[in-house]
Amino acid sequence: MANKVVEKQIRPGAINAFHDRNWEVLFVCFVFLVSLIATVGMVLISAFDPLNDSPYRILPAAALMIMVEIWLVFSLPFYNKLAFWGAIIFLGTYLFFAVPFAFLGLLPTAINIGVIAFIVISLICGLLLYRQKNLFLHPAWASQKDEKR
Repeated sequence: MANKVVEKQIRPGAINAFHDRNWEVLFVCFVFLVSLIATVGMVLISAFDPLNDSPYRILPAAALMIMVEIWLVFSLPFYNKLAFWGAIIFLGTYLFFAVPFAFLGLLPTAINIGVIAFIVISLICGLLLYRQKNLFLHPAWASQKDEKR
């Protein structure tokens, strides 16, 4: 009796990371929130730098990043399948650009340390999302639909 495994009952529409106290998904959302704050800081530094000849050239790309980060922060805790894939693509894109910049020495030392720390955190977030993929991709609901046919 001690080895009995109890599975959570998944109810569509009634679950979210706050209700389930799923700290792994909430940690990933917190990382995206920190990334959002860093992006806003990057825009402010670029826009108000007196030595910058074109301070607003960063705005279109940063605006797109900010919109995606806001969308991920607010939709990922509700186990949205599209948010899951959006988070994977966002982390992959960040790593695609960050790893070469960090390890080829293209950044100043202080920024390089922060980028390397965020690379490690991004890899951890990817592993956490992989662990939680069943909540996003709903294999139990798909098998229930197949059984009804």
